[in-house]
Amino acid sequence: MVTVRAMDESLGITVPVVLHLDHGTYEGAKACIEAGFTSIMFDGSHYPIEENIAKTRELVELAHDKGLSIEAEVGSAASRVTLVSSPRLSRLEARLNKLPTP
Repeated sequence: MVTVRAMDESLGITVPVVLHLDHGTYEGAKACIEAGFTSIMFDGSHYPIEENIAKTRELVELAHDKGLSIEAEVGSAASRVTLVSSPRLSRLEARLNKLPTP
């Protein structure tokens, strides 16, 4: 496996390099952690919440063991909307329905 450090050395890079995975899969996040990326954003929003949390915890442990920062998408936009009370949701839906369609 090629690592970020090996790539830097082979290209003669002498300045600090930041390599970020944005909205990566579970497998992609694990591979990027092992490769030495400097930060990871894991998007597990498509998993059931308990599985998402378990995968996120595992990735956090792996990332922190290597000194990397990690961010995770837990839940989804739809689940956040369900937290809005019914009267507010009705008003929001009414406002959204008035917007012009693209």
